Amino acid sequence: MNKEILVIGIGNSLKCDDGLGPYLSAELARDQELSERCAFLDYNSYGIDLLELLIGYKRILILDSMDSQGQFLPGTSFYVHISQYRHDPTLPISSTHGISLLELTALASSLQIELTDDIYIYAVEVFDALNFSESLSEKMQQLLPALLKDIREKIVHF
Repeated sequence: MNKEILVIGIGNSLKCDDGLGPYLSAELARDQELSERCAFLDYNSYGIDLLELLIGYKRILILDSMDSQGQFLPGTSFYVHISQYRHDPTLPISSTHGISLLELTALASSLQIELTDDIYIYAVEVFDALNFSESLSEKMQQLLPALLKDIREKIVHF
């Protein structure tokens, strides 16, 4: 592996906006400048097997959708460093994928697996993650240009 940055899109591409993470990752991978610096990966959940995929990178950006159960307006995005999340686990970034990122990094530590501490999470509140569809909701699709631009700028400034 010769790339120092991993961009990983997490979500279920068959459940409407839950597939936002993989969609964003795939779109960003088409950017020549980013592809030279970053490895891109689509992943359907936070599982223990994800741990192995995170090893060896200096920076990791996780793209995901979230459902705060009405706490935040659909389309609201959050960008946090894992250290912020560790100090305030009440931040609205939580997992619906079986194991949280905090649990995953704690497991790596307890197993003495070296992971970077330079992990960022970019999550967007869903409009619809209940219906089965291979497409994002129309409202989420309207946000895509702005989301992609914002994420690209964050990666460029890593």
